[in-house]
Amino acid sequence: MGKLSTYWSPTQYQQFESVLNEQRRLLTLELQAALLTDRAIDREITRLRMHLKAAEQALDRLRRGVFGICTDCGEDIDAPQLRTWAAASRCGSCEHRSDMITV
Repeated sequence: MGKLSTYWSPTQYQQFESVLNEQRRLLTLELQAALLTDRAIDREITRLRMHLKAAEQALDRLRRGVFGICTDCGEDIDAPQLRTWAAASRCGSCEHRSDMITV
């Protein structure tokens, strides 16, 4: 440690050191929370972009007259499934198969 100012007593230096260490600890925690929040925001942005792309693709299929037809097997997608997720591009069976492959 370098030369200490004579303005502060060793006890006061220790008090400042304690205060600064606590500030550093709290700021580190705050920074970690902010980074986690940034990651959560990034995930939400990615999710929204994927949903937007799916909606745009569904609109394209609608315009081309192939909306409601599974892009994998060519069968009709059930109406309840489309009511749940209008941008669905696969029938329930193909979606299930796709989920099994990606897990």
